[in-house]
Amino acid sequence: MKLKYLIILGLFAACSPSNNPFQETEPTTSDPHIRASELNDSAIDLFSKGNRFGEDALLVFDRAIVLDSTYDKPQINKIAVLMQLRRLEEAEKVALELSKIHSVDPNLLALSGMLYRMQGDTANALIYLDMAVNMFKDQLNNLDSIGPVYTSHKNSIGLLYWLMGNTKASEEFAPGMTSEEAPSDEMIAAQFWMSIQPDDLESADH
Repeated sequence: MKLKYLIILGLFAACSPSNNPFQETEPTTSDPHIRASELNDSAIDLFSKGNRFGEDALLVFDRAIVLDSTYDKPQINKIAVLMQLRRLEEAEKVALELSKIHSVDPNLLALSGMLYRMQGDTANALIYLDMAVNMFKDQLNNLDSIGPVYTSHKNSIGLLYWLMGNTKASEEFAPGMTSEEAPSDEMIAAQFWMSIQPDDLESADH
């Protein structure tokens, strides 16, 4: 499956708070986890409209995190958005805090590896990317080979191998990826961020 890199970095048009497309809706439930999931999805939709809504999306992610700190997807998404906005120190802080709770999450390992890469720390980047690849591979063994999570994991592995310079392995898991024009680190973060959506993949993963 050829991955198309998202070109959403040029959307830096000025935006006043009144142009924020996020509209708060009446909560559908009092369950904090479900509500956190709804807010997470809203933040994803908001940021998908462009980087100019990054700060607003981060605030919505924070609201989701406050509701259910054990629900890691808003935190992982927050890291990826901060990376895309090149707020690397903030992204590193969130990743460090999350690693204390979810140290064995392949998405977190992958984003940490990409974060090190963006900071110029090649050695640590390779370590974390390799750990993420191995964890994704382990999970593939327990997934339905025709399911959406399986495909998402294969694409993630292909992308991570591409980042590590292993084009042969990248083509094995994501045919056509190496023929794409080399993206910037921010575009890579954007692609990976989108690859771990939608939220319903999480429930299918268990």
